[in-house]
Amino acid sequence: MTIHALIAETAGEFTELGDTLRHMYTDDPINWLKFALIFAILVVGYIIVLPVYKKVEYYISRERKRDIALSRGHVLDAKLVKYRQDFDESDTGWRDWYTHATYEYVVDGQTKKYRAIFKHGGTPDPILHLYWIDNPRKVFAVDDWHYENHKAIILIPIMLFPWVMAGLVMYLLKLHLIVASW
Repeated sequence: MTIHALIAETAGEFTELGDTLRHMYTDDPINWLKFALIFAILVVGYIIVLPVYKKVEYYISRERKRDIALSRGHVLDAKLVKYRQDFDESDTGWRDWYTHATYEYVVDGQTKKYRAIFKHGGTPDPILHLYWIDNPRKVFAVDDWHYENHKAIILIPIMLFPWVMAGLVMYLLKLHLIVASW
């Protein structure tokens, strides 16, 4: 196949795509208004959803628990006892450094240990602030690393809400996308 035949074949594919887009958008000016409405729903939806997302994220976060503990005066200072650094090397050669640290704190005259993981390489802070809500034996920290992917169960549907609304409006307006046959 010559280069001229390849260019002609590729140009033909782009013409089919261009014809499909012209048919979808310029066949009827009312379709322009329908797609503009869909775009407006997405923009307004995210203007509404982003503050809601931030509030829900704060409501389920450790920072909120820390603020509750601070308002009650439930704070302990833990001292660094020992630490070690470790790294996880992926298939791509990228290294993620982790620091495993052990802290000690005193509750009711008893010395307890708190183990923390930091997602950075380096010496951890010599003092870690620990908080509790109701029971001083159930302490938590905000500064260390926590596996919190479970929050996605709540936060992903919030971020997808404008897309669901746009899809619903597309269905109600009987706005069908024309799929190109390649």
